[in-house]
Amino acid sequence: MLRVDIRKRLATIDLDMRFELAGDVLVLFGASGSGKSMTLKMIAGIEQPDSGVIQANDLLLFDRTAGIGLPPQTRRIGYVPQNYTLFPHLTAHANIAMPLRKGRGWPSARADARAREMLALVGLETRGAARPHELSGGQQQRVALARALAIEPEVLLLDEPFAALDAPIRAELRAEFRDIQHAMRIPTIFVTHDLEEAVAISHQMAVVVEGSVRQIGPARSILDHPADVRVAELVQSRNLIPGHIARTGEGADAVVRTALGDLPLLASPLADGTAVIAVIRPEAIQIAREDWQENDLLLTGTGVLTASVDHGTRVVVVINVSGLSLEASLSPTEARQLSVVPTSCFRIAVARTDIHVIPLTPLSNPPTDRTD
Repeated sequence: MLRVDIRKRLATIDLDMRFELAGDVLVLFGASGSGKSMTLKMIAGIEQPDSGVIQANDLLLFDRTAGIGLPPQTRRIGYVPQNYTLFPHLTAHANIAMPLRKGRGWPSARADARAREMLALVGLETRGAARPHELSGGQQQRVALARALAIEPEVLLLDEPFAALDAPIRAELRAEFRDIQHAMRIPTIFVTHDLEEAVAISHQMAVVVEGSVRQIGPARSILDHPADVRVAELVQSRNLIPGHIARTGEGADAVVRTALGDLPLLASPLADGTAVIAVIRPEAIQIAREDWQENDLLLTGTGVLTASVDHGTRVVVVINVSGLSLEASLSPTEARQLSVVPTSCFRIAVARTDIHVIPLTPLSNPPTDRTD
């Protein structure tokens, strides 16, 4: 168990990080400059918080009130920084073994045996004599990970470890990392600003905004139910539709009254007139030609396609509906079947369960009911 409750004043933000890590992988996700990397440095002992507590299991790593601040080499924290910090003049084997001997006081035989074991774990057992410049970026990353794992850490910290690598290598190393983490069961904090990576890696995701955790939970839950507009923007919800809560009659279900029309909700405790943002993820929007037959989905109208971008594995289209631009994400097959070209007209549909409502401030004068 890792408990973090720390504060530090930085040049652009006041960092106030509070979370616990019991096991598996916690991803710190957020924009650059939000304090994610600094948080890892303070857990590792490279930087010191201004106040607070860092505790790993029963051991206090930092406690400002008690005057405790253990140096990095006495913390069983494996840390992989963004640039790996491999010693350029040392072999891959020595990059792992030397910190064990000099930093941890291990006997040479034990350190060398552990280095060989870790190189084998990351698939580099034949590259131990190579220096960093003789290794690919992916191989350097593997050496850095092996070095962090060599100390048998209680917690593993990874700061954007795959950011500098090409997409195919990133995908390969993510899979390898998941296998290693699952086998070793080391609680891990993984920093990234890449949403796809955050979802692929995490068991839990913490969305960091301006130095603090704004929302924490399973990635899918955060994507479907962002806590506020800033979180919705960070997790690429895209379609943020302003409106207000209304009920059409006595005992009637609530709807969100928007420029698109009334969006029915399954249930809502919010009072009439409450200003809200209706959040609809791009992948939740279904589109079809105008002759599409109605079904059990909520039909929200007809729109004109204004743009499309083919990303290879998905096609993003923008459809103008009642003056609002909505973004939908299609598979390449769906895009071909629909013949998505600019100025084409489509109908769109969204299931009630795919509409998430974020309350803002109550409306003092809510708009009148639609009559069209």
